[in-house]
Amino acid sequence: ADLRAKRERYKGVLEQVRLRKSQMTQRLLESKTGQNTIELKIDEENKNLIHVKELLSKIDSAGKELESNNESVQNEIIRFSKVVSELQMKYQSESAKLTSLKDLAEKYDGYGIAIKKVMETRDRIGGIHGVVADIVRTSKKYETAIETALGGRIQNVVIDSENTAKVLIDYLKKNRFGRATFLPLSAMKNSTFSNTDFLKEKGVVGTASELVEYDNVYKNLVGSLLGRIVVIDNIDNAIAFEKKFAYEYRVVTLDGESLSPGGSISGGAFKGAGNLLGRKREIDELEISVSELLKNYTQANDKVEALKAERNSINAKLEEKYGVSLNKEEEEGMESIVVKVTVPRYI
Repeated sequence: ADLRAKRERYKGVLEQVRLRKSQMTQRLLESKTGQNTIELKIDEENKNLIHVKELLSKIDSAGKELESNNESVQNEIIRFSKVVSELQMKYQSESAKLTSLKDLAEKYDGYGIAIKKVMETRDRIGGIHGVVADIVRTSKKYETAIETALGGRIQNVVIDSENTAKVLIDYLKKNRFGRATFLPLSAMKNSTFSNTDFLKEKGVVGTASELVEYDNVYKNLVGSLLGRIVVIDNIDNAIAFEKKFAYEYRVVTLDGESLSPGGSISGGAFKGAGNLLGRKREIDELEISVSELLKNYTQANDKVEALKAERNSINAKLEEKYGVSLNKEEEEGMESIVVKVTVPRYI
């Protein structure tokens, strides 16, 4: 009975051992399966790591390219900003000079008091065209010769008719403003040479009326003032010319000498550096220059603003991880991987 009991007990122990063996075998199989899974996971993660390195390489490359672009744009900003500054300074200088000259011209600075007073009535009394210096234009090369040819007549007041002259003379008398000479267009007669063979002579530049520009309405006026005056390049040629033609012509040289019929010669240094015709020409030139400077300044300034916008765009890309992002498949394959990139701020 005792042996039977032990046998039954050992049978139970044997069943437990078999069961435990079965469980251990199962665990061993599961362990081997898990090991394979882990190895597969490791292989997968290694692939992901390689992919991450490739992305980082792309980021680095994109960042360097953006940095290079940023530096290039910044250099362009500096260069164009300097151009803008220089244009602005020149524009302000030229504009101030133009304003000053216009102010002098509007106030008829350099003219007699009577002329100034007459020109002040321009808006009240009709028919005033301006002084002769306002009517004719010439190149810098001929300014001295033309001003010499005109002499005091350069300050004569051009008006439409004799009636306007009467009104203005009465105005000057009543107010004791002095005297002025008026040139009514209705009374002007064009005066030219009938024989122009002399134009072939040595040093002859032309007649004074041919060397000026004017509106067609003043053709008779300009002919009357300058039509019979010969312009010659220098005084030696002028003297030779007058001797040959027995001092028949009124002659002026480019340097301002004047030879009159009869033999008198005038010349010497001009007082002051400027002249009335030169001031008008300078105003015209400055107006063109100021307009061009303003145009160039605006274009250069717009270029600077465009470059700044481009620089801001580059900086925004740098802020956004150099503009590199993962596509959908890459995101699904890298759910467990977090990549952080520190991007420097560029100014």
